[in-house]
Amino acid sequence: ISLIFISFVGSSSAVNGPFQYRDQFDSVSYNNSDGTTDWSAESWDETGDDDSASSGGILITGNRLRFNSGGGTDTIQRALDLENTITATLSFDWEFDGTTEDCNDGTAGDEINVLIRAQSGDAFTQIGADICGEPDENSGTYSESIPASFFTATAEIQILADGFAGGTEFFYVENLNISGNATSVATTINIGDTVWYDLD
Repeated sequence: ISLIFISFVGSSSAVNGPFQYRDQFDSVSYNNSDGTTDWSAESWDETGDDDSASSGGILITGNRLRFNSGGGTDTIQRALDLENTITATLSFDWEFDGTTEDCNDGTAGDEINVLIRAQSGDAFTQIGADICGEPDENSGTYSESIPASFFTATAEIQILADGFAGGTEFFYVENLNISGNATSVATTINIGDTVWYDLD
């Protein structure tokens, strides 16, 4: 009778790979997940509104997230896992519509701020410049790098609308994307020595 003994040795190494959280707002739901990284376990959470994706001053309509805050300061935020992230960029397409007031002229106009925090309970920190409303329509793309100090498993992004007077002032967001590269650990199993034992 012959037996074979094979030894196995495990080793670990860091592997860099892309990730992408994305919400295209194609469905009237606050847990859309349209990227390569699953985001469905976390939902958008409103502050200052009714927390509904289908009604209120913040809602999803026409495949876009719409703000019409009625003169106050309304926010919407969503958590995401950025642990082990190396680089990350937050971007979205935006549009003002209606009788929005320009905040670039030094007056208190209509503006949108984008903020982030490392965990619930922390103060939010603005990233990038204010997005300012102007009379009639204007549009563009927001894109900013996320600072490394917010690369945590409990990060939260927030969009804040300030100064909107109600029925005729609107701000739209679509194709919101957080993408970058992260480090993961890959384990390799190596076959070691093979030893024959002859028990005859």
